[in-house]
Amino acid sequence: MTNDGIKEDDIDAASADVGEHREANYEAVASQAARVGSALKRGAAAVGKGVASTYKSIDPDLRWHAYQLPLVGLSMLMPRPRPLQARAADGHRPVVFVHGLGGHPGNFVALKAYFASRGRTRSYVVDFGAADTLEWMAYDLAAYLKSVIEQNGLDPEGAVDLVCHSMGGLVARLAMDDPGVRSMVKHVITLGTPHSGSHLARLAATNLTLALRPGSEIMQRLEAQTFWGEQDAPKMTAFWSGADTIVLHAENSTYVHAENVEIAGATHYGFLISPAAFRAIFVRLT
Repeated sequence: MTNDGIKEDDIDAASADVGEHREANYEAVASQAARVGSALKRGAAAVGKGVASTYKSIDPDLRWHAYQLPLVGLSMLMPRPRPLQARAADGHRPVVFVHGLGGHPGNFVALKAYFASRGRTRSYVVDFGAADTLEWMAYDLAAYLKSVIEQNGLDPEGAVDLVCHSMGGLVARLAMDDPGVRSMVKHVITLGTPHSGSHLARLAATNLTLALRPGSEIMQRLEAQTFWGEQDAPKMTAFWSGADTIVLHAENSTYVHAENVEIAGATHYGFLISPAAFRAIFVRLT
């Protein structure tokens, strides 16, 4: 017996009861944890299946656009072009690259490198900066072409080639409403240019996206152009792809007065990063 009058047997019995109760609690907690873990596992599996199902339900062409967007995004970090200067003759006409809506001169870094590796080193990229209308951009492009010709001391007649991505092709067409600008250009290549507009432009209401909508005043003005069929007009090649989910419908990137070339499987951004597109573009300009 203890000093407090409690029998040692009672203490042992109480300790045993506490131990049994504690063990029972441990078992209950372990059982509950197992049930929670099982539920979480089933939930995770269900979420995983849901994500996989959602992923598979997305159009593959749209997924490719999402994959390639970061690559194009990185090109937006390239330095802006230096002031325009004369460049050594390379046996070809200078190439002027024209970027599209929300674009950047750096978008053409890979295509320019491809051209340079094959001997076309005299190339330039126009930078539209803060211009926020197609008319303003067309004015800037016209001034830029004149500067390229003057700096290089070229005969202005058919002096340059243009490679234009997306909206840049519309800027070029608009600039060539001026016969003087038109006479400077030998060949125009457009890459995913919405020659008939894009229904995706209805998702925004800026000056530029309003102009890109089918039936807009700018689109009607471009549709009324008749000089493309004339003998001394610049040649046009329009590259397009059925996989383009930015120009809707994809066939809107074709043009009645152009040689229309499909790059199967190319996304809207693929024209800027696809070796297959690079080869096709380069061949058309040689």
